Amino acid sequence: RLLIHFQNTTGDFSTDMTDGKWYTSVNNVSKGYSLLFSLYIDPTHSKRLKEMTIEQIWKSDRVFQCYTLEDFTGYNTNMIDLTNRRKNLA
Repeated sequence: RLLIHFQNTTGDFSTDMTDGKWYTSVNNVSKGYSLLFSLYIDPTHSKRLKEMTIEQIWKSDRVFQCYTLEDFTGYNTNMIDLTNRRKNLA
């Protein structure tokens, strides 16, 4: 099954990693959104991200590069606010 996905560039091997949408609903988020949320909500990873520039974060994973750096900058700022609010509720 993995070989078929690899040969067809489907599934995890898809070249189309996003449909251009970052977040549309709780049940419909991009891989980039999920990854960035997971990194910021984790104390260890969050600390490391805060030491990086936005360009370094953007270049760190191809799911982020599906978006322009300008768009990703806004998404990152919003994600920092979101995860900070969530951490304060805990």
